[in-house]
Amino acid sequence: MGPVKKITNLIKSDVETHIWNFSSVGGVNRVNLLSGDDIKSLDQLDQKLWTALSCPVYGMEIDSKTLALIDSDGDNRIRVPEIIAAAKWITSLLKNPDDLFDPFKKKKNPWPAIIISVILVAAAVYLLWYFDILTKWGIM
Repeated sequence: MGPVKKITNLIKSDVETHIWNFSSVGGVNRVNLLSGDDIKSLDQLDQKLWTALSCPVYGMEIDSKTLALIDSDGDNRIRVPEIIAAAKWITSLLKNPDDLFDPFKKKKNPWPAIIISVILVAAAVYLLWYFDILTKWGIM
């Protein structure tokens, strides 16, 4: 792995500039997502700098039912706008988006963050069930 480079993304001048950290893996420069602020700022990252622009819902090492929840248009592909929407949604729900990376880091009692995360996921699944979205997606 090469040295970490700090690159400023100046694409959107009306938004506070986010400083991205990059590393070289196998000769390819890629963004390191190291904090909740990185996740919140994904919409500022130029798509030319994304390592991949889409992935399939099925055949990945992540549960396909989870990926289907992110696939908002139901085309069995997850694309950049859907990742950005999911990132904005989850970071808007958390008091500290850094908890996405390690809820146990620097905390004496991590259980409130874990319990709130479980409640939020349960509430989201309930709302999807209530509005019959899970049935339309073939999940339930």
